[in-house]
Amino acid sequence: MVILGQCSSEAKNQLVNNVGFETLEDSDDVVGLLKMLKEMTFSTGGVQHPHWTLQNVLRRLTTINQGPSEVVSNCHKRSLDKKLKFLKQSGVSFIL
Repeated sequence: MVILGQCSSEAKNQLVNNVGFETLEDSDDVVGLLKMLKEMTFSTGGVQHPHWTLQNVLRRLTTINQGPSEVVSNCHKRSLDKKLKFLKQSGVSFIL
């Protein structure tokens, strides 16, 4: 396929590892290949840069506020719970 020859080696490796690639290659299905390339191009699941992930976590941590009628001890507990949750989601290992 001409289109496959124009792809970078990384894109070729991702295509080859894709489930339906062999059938597309056997049948020379250019439209199917283009659809697969489009899907690869616009997929963003789990591809966020670690720096931006950290920035989002820090932004969310710094915006924790005490509610107008919330008791200080409840706010502190809620704040700690949120911090622990965010740290666990970000993959930071820590010892309490």
